[in-house]
This record gives sequence, C-alpha cells and structure tokens, in this order.
Amino acid sequence: SLSGLRVLVTGARGGIGHAIATHFLAEGAAVGAHYRGQMPVFEGAQPITAIKADLCDHAARRAVVTKFVGEAGGIDVLVNNAGAAPGYAPFSEIDDAVLAETFEINALAPFRLIGEAWPHMTAQGHGRIINIGTAAVKYGGSPRGVHYVAAKGALDAMTIAFAKAGAPEGIRVNGVRCGVVDSGMHLNVPGYTDA
Repeated sequence: SLSGLRVLVTGARGGIGHAIATHFLAEGAAVGAHYRGQMPVFEGAQPITAIKADLCDHAARRAVVTKFVGEAGGIDVLVNNAGAAPGYAPFSEIDDAVLAETFEINALAPFRLIGEAWPHMTAQGHGRIINIGTAAVKYGGSPRGVHYVAAKGALDAMTIAFAKAGAPEGIRVNGVRCGVVDSGMHLNVPGYTDA
C-alpha cells in the first residue's frame, strides 16, 4: 500500500511528474509537489504542500527537501523527475551556459536532493529514490540533444552508485529510462519537431 507514504515529486507541474504525483495522491500518499513556473493543479486529493523552486538555484534547491520534511514530518520517497533540454541545437553550437544549465537540472539537482533526503532516510532505516531518465542514454540521443543525454547519462551512473550506498541502509534507488512520452517537455525545446 502507498497510503501514508511521504512522497516528494520534483517537476510535478505537468507531463510525467504530474502523472506520478497524481498516482501517489490517488493511492493515499502524502505528496509534496515541486514546481518551477505555474503551480500544478490536481483533481481530487491534493498535495500536502506545493513547493516552488528553481532547482538550478543552489539555495532554493537546498530548501526543497527541508520544506517538505517540515510539512510531512519526514520523507519516504523522493522522485527526481524535474528535467529539461535547454538549447536544443547541434552540439557545436551549445555554449557553456546552456551546458551548465543542462547538467544543473538533470544531474546536479538530483545529486543534491538525494544528499538532502539521505540523512532522513538513513535515520528511519528506509527510503526509496526514483530517478527519471531517458531511454536515449542507451543510444546517445539525437545530434541536437547531446548535452541532455550526457546529463541523463550522469544521472544513470549516479543511480547505480547511490543504489550501492543505500542498500545497507534500507534505501532502494532505481532509475526509469522513459521512452518518447507526450509529456509537453518538447514544446519548451526551441527547434524541436516531431520529425
């Protein structure tokens, strides 16, 4: 049963993150819904807290888990779903700022959020961390999304390392490599087409 689990979902505004949060809510979990832009809207059960933060902002990012734990009294599940593919362009045209932003949101933010949740999970002797990745890691993605797939590749590697570290502590860490999903993320990628 998922009832009563304290679950923090990043990127819960739309697409995959919204679907994950909705599922946990329907199953009776106490959900914290992180978002960056507009507040997510849910039908039926509502999150115990909605947390607005830019995960590329170091100070704001550090406060996300703290705020959720303050509201929920702890954390049982962390879903690192927030992600983005800024500057969708040929790799030779990706500047350092876009590259840094891509790694911040897709790799460094999950790394730091796990670090914030970890002490709470080890103290209670259990926890679950789910990192949302991409199937593109397996084949390298597209020539215009090399920076994105590289960052998600880093997330895959971290998932394995954290799984090894978490096992003795009762913390399970898993990754989900999503395929092509009509999540809306592509609508925010300049130059992206369905073709």
